[in-house]
Amino acid sequence: MDVKDIQSKKVLLPRKEVRMFVAFEDATPNRKQLKKIVAEKTKSKEDMVIIRNVYTKYGSKEAEIVAFIYDNVEALNSLEYVKMVQKNSDKKPEAKAE
Repeated sequence: MDVKDIQSKKVLLPRKEVRMFVAFEDATPNRKQLKKIVAEKTKSKEDMVIIRNVYTKYGSKEAEIVAFIYDNVEALNSLEYVKMVQKNSDKKPEAKAE
């Protein structure tokens, strides 16, 4: 995969918003692979990265990624939606007991 452009902006919250353009050869990379790429390029911890959106165009081998990089775990848990944290984690959600 090839990363073309990185745009970053810091808002008042304890997180940084990052936009990247990634070129790939096969299928669109999954969130785990994208988290690894974002963490490497921004020199941050992989578990502090939340992939918010992945935008691709039909037939294109390029994607725009919107990610948030949090300063600490407390900020991540208080600001991010629970569903988004679950989507970005490696652990599977626990089954509900009936």
